Amino acid sequence: MIIYLVALALIVAGASTGLFTLLHSRVLRGSLRLYDAKGYWVVCMLMLTFLVASLAYFWGVTRFALSPGDGLEPETVIGMLVTVFGCIAGLGVGLVRFSRVRMPGGTTGSEGL
Repeated sequence: MIIYLVALALIVAGASTGLFTLLHSRVLRGSLRLYDAKGYWVVCMLMLTFLVASLAYFWGVTRFALSPGDGLEPETVIGMLVTVFGCIAGLGVGLVRFSRVRMPGGTTGSEGL
């Protein structure tokens, strides 16, 4: 079960980092406004939560369920909760880091707020 939880946490952390890096680089290049990047970040994290929680459910049911009619195993629920809490933490960290972005001209780039 430890491998299951660590793998889910690594998937969430890796995908969150990759998405944040992509949006952050576009903000710094000027092809995306900071206000829009924050909105895209929220949408990306919602989609990531759904996708990885679905993966956690499928992987948990196929790995831990003794028979298909048993219902949810506690391991599956714990894996889904790790995924959801990881995505919530990633959302918060990303929004805080976006609020600290400094544009090359020295401005925060927070026009439109």
